[in-house]
Amino acid sequence: MEDLSKRMEGMMERLMKEEMRPRQKEAYMCSARCCDTARSTQELEKCTARCAGEMERANHVMVSHVEQFQRRMERCSARCHDSATAALGPAPEKAEVDGAQKSYEGCVNQCAREMIEMLPKLSEHILSDLGSRSKPNTKLG
Repeated sequence: MEDLSKRMEGMMERLMKEEMRPRQKEAYMCSARCCDTARSTQELEKCTARCAGEMERANHVMVSHVEQFQRRMERCSARCHDSATAALGPAPEKAEVDGAQKSYEGCVNQCAREMIEMLPKLSEHILSDLGSRSKPNTKLG
């Protein structure tokens, strides 16, 4: 699980640096141009709202994909839990509980390995939906 967290953080940091920061900068620059060109307060507000729109859309794309990924991991973990608890009898002894715990942990670790394998595809999907500024990087871990 720790490896999955590190790799996910690395992927997100790369996407933030290469994709989101340039968009944020452009939104600020666009808003600054609005201050120079708007003839009224209402025009300024509309202009700056347009500038912020792309950044809001990009944030939504990122959040949606990450939430979907997290839900997938949660479902896998829940299946592991269900499987481990189903193996227990009505009044399990300590050895049986320990075995179920070990089984659960092994299953969750397998879930994490599977999710790590999905990270490059997750990155590709995010980049595609963002209309990427950079090429996908298959070396995310």
